[in-house]
Amino acid sequence: MNVSCKTLRLGRLRGACLNASATTQYFFETPRLAATVTHRSYSSAEAQPNPITPLPVANPPEGALKPIEAHGQFPRKDWWDIAAGVVISRPPLLTRDLPEFEQSYYFYQRRLNDRLQLPFARWFYFKKGTLAEDEWKRKQAAEKRYQPYGPRAWADELLKGSTEHKTDPLKDYEHLVATTVTGEEETMSIMQARQEAAKEAEARGEEVEYPSEIVEKPFPRTTQADIENNTKRLDRKMSRTLYLVVKKKRDEHAWRFPQSRLSGKWEHLRWGAQRTLLEAAGQNMNTWFVGSAPIGFYKYKYPSGHAQNQVGKKVFFMKARILAGQADLTNNKQDLEDFQWLTKDELKDVVGNKYYKAVQHMLVAQ
Repeated sequence: MNVSCKTLRLGRLRGACLNASATTQYFFETPRLAATVTHRSYSSAEAQPNPITPLPVANPPEGALKPIEAHGQFPRKDWWDIAAGVVISRPPLLTRDLPEFEQSYYFYQRRLNDRLQLPFARWFYFKKGTLAEDEWKRKQAAEKRYQPYGPRAWADELLKGSTEHKTDPLKDYEHLVATTVTGEEETMSIMQARQEAAKEAEARGEEVEYPSEIVEKPFPRTTQADIENNTKRLDRKMSRTLYLVVKKKRDEHAWRFPQSRLSGKWEHLRWGAQRTLLEAAGQNMNTWFVGSAPIGFYKYKYPSGHAQNQVGKKVFFMKARILAGQADLTNNKQDLEDFQWLTKDELKDVVGNKYYKAVQHMLVAQ
């Protein structure tokens, strides 16, 4: 579009002059058609035709790009299959295990506290020569704890290769029972006997008053599923996050997160992920999808000759949590034969290196 400087001055656009090239003219300039003014608000005259002479269109220079239709070409018909994947996890149920550095730090703090605190006044609590004093001495000898005022008070540092910092006696319930003087063993047996007697009396129709509850022994951090290495149970690795992976009936690339292609014309990623999880793991899980946006992406190409015009598959992963229940592959619609609940470290050996590199940044380390 060649616009003269005179026209720009009349339009109060001083100091500018547009000079479009022939290529720009070819793409953006269109002939002007005769227009008819249908209404004039400032005149009572009838509307008259307003012919405008079409401007000539410059021919494109040699080598200029032309629209695709001019060549008779259209975009390729190859396409990618779009699939929705589900990264469903069980969050940690216990506090995490302390790493090596934190264990060493707390060990140092305990030893420093032992060196700075006042010694225990045994004579104030236990009379010399009594059975209580002998029992206290026996349990202190069995404890084998560091004595800040004993003959080896100088040995307060952690030696190289020692694993002493990995055990904290104050967290072991059985250790507290073995080193205390109050006699929890006898108290617990008496309370259990009283509760059983109260239940028998209630069964006979007598009015009884149950004894107060006692503090029971805490459960261990290691469960039976950890001992048996049962990867199908959700009570394993209580301090780590577990992820559900399923296995298809094939030899290669069998273990994956649940995934399937989007069905229908209007199914979006969240609906597809919910349908995928239902078809793969059944209805026995109470789940919650965190959001409607994918947290990761993975694509792979089909082998040659797989299908006409299909390049490969693009999988968008949605994040979900399991609140209750368990996966059930009975009558699943995705030809699955097995499932596992694995940590991030365990996934690498199961799903393969290439797949793990694509999904590792979606998973939490703990």
